[in-house]
Amino acid sequence: MLLLCILAEAGGEVVSRKTLFDKIWGDRVVVDNALNTCISHLRAYLKDEQNDHFIRTRPKLGYQLTAPVTWLEGTDHSGKNTSRDPASRLSRTRWAALLIIAATIFSYYFFGPAEVEKTPAIPEYSIAVLPLSSFIETREYDYFAKGLTEQIIHQLASATHFKVISRISSSQFEDSGLSIRQIAEKLGVNYLIEGSVQKENDFLVTIQLIDARTNYHLWSKEFRSAPENLFSLQKLIANEIISSFESDDHFIATGPAPYHPANKGAYLSYLKAQTYANLGTVDGYKKSVGAYQEAIRLAPDYALALAGEANTTLILIQRGVIREEAAFKRIRLLIDRALELNPNLAEGYAALGLLHTYESEFTLATNAYKRALEINPNLTKAIHNYGFMLWNQYKFSEALPLFRKALEFRPLSPMTHFAIVNTLSYLGKIEESIDSFEYCLAVLPDNSACMLGRAFTQRALNNIEEDSLLLDRASALLEPGDPYLQFARILNLQSRGEWS
Repeated sequence: MLLLCILAEAGGEVVSRKTLFDKIWGDRVVVDNALNTCISHLRAYLKDEQNDHFIRTRPKLGYQLTAPVTWLEGTDHSGKNTSRDPASRLSRTRWAALLIIAATIFSYYFFGPAEVEKTPAIPEYSIAVLPLSSFIETREYDYFAKGLTEQIIHQLASATHFKVISRISSSQFEDSGLSIRQIAEKLGVNYLIEGSVQKENDFLVTIQLIDARTNYHLWSKEFRSAPENLFSLQKLIANEIISSFESDDHFIATGPAPYHPANKGAYLSYLKAQTYANLGTVDGYKKSVGAYQEAIRLAPDYALALAGEANTTLILIQRGVIREEAAFKRIRLLIDRALELNPNLAEGYAALGLLHTYESEFTLATNAYKRALEINPNLTKAIHNYGFMLWNQYKFSEALPLFRKALEFRPLSPMTHFAIVNTLSYLGKIEESIDSFEYCLAVLPDNSACMLGRAFTQRALNNIEEDSLLLDRASALLEPGDPYLQFARILNLQSRGEWS
């Protein structure tokens, strides 16, 4: 309880770690993790482990008690101690604990949980497109519903300065059973788009724009399209959404609209390729490459499909499925052709940046990523991969802001969460990395990447048993031969002295 007393005496000010060590342990030698353990126990005592409502960590500064405290004995009006008697000090400490616990119970039951400070503020113009429901039995057109969701997202991100959440994150709420407000809170947006796709002779797409703060449906519209005009439907829908905010013209960007060929089969193959790639599996990436190749066969001038095949093939190289020497020549031809057809294709420059990264041509990669983001500042793959390139060069301080920006657009991406926390760890910001992984597990409680990352931080703090428990949880979700899990197991065994 002495820790609680010291925090209370500060009157809401931040107390540094050094001050806490000096006042609690004095000249005694203790491990650095001792204070972390005490803070954890105190938070558990106050039922504050998850939310940080009353004892807040201030990275690089210390800890802060934010609950109101009233001293009942042995104090003056400033809250300073006026009694040097140890018994009085202990008595006062107990009173402080009782009062804070009472404040905890009162505020929780009468006012609800306090706002979690580490949750970022939601921009006014922030939007997520939920997966469109498909009422089409033909599997070929089921891909159209998924792909149309992706393309509306792309169109909004390209044509506005809105914060537009990526499909990787928004798709996790398909048939989730959560309310509109709950989904919006998890994604960190104010507006949601939902809808459905049906087909009789023509396609019928119904779209609803919802203000998640009030659950008010701003509008609901139907869009009809003949099969041969599918490629123009996404632009029509996006323009209708944008026009809903027409009083805020400065949010409309002037970037080039994405080009899709008139060939219906090519466009559907492109949508199918994106749907497969979004699965995030090796099999999905392989099928995606095949679908991109089919789109290119039907429309050889399809620049987006050329860049898409190049980018997906580079991911397969990263996964160790394809040998670099066998693929780099075709990848370069694909990118060169895509940029020849469309010199302002952000996706083409993003793929070029990733290619140069794998070739360790970091100056060329930097130029390519900067050009991609100059054309489309919201292109998440360019933002994340630019950070990945800097991380590969041990430029962790430069990589971190890019990973954080990528997380704004895909807040439920395990890979981006892992990148942030791993980078924080390399920067020596262990406590901040722990907080970030706790947040990752809060929004993705059953995600293996969050578990493996949290295990990493526990191992860094020499909490090997907790590390083992997290690895066991992750192993239940991963394939037995998963390379990241195997590597984590090896590090765990090394920490135990059981690996040579």
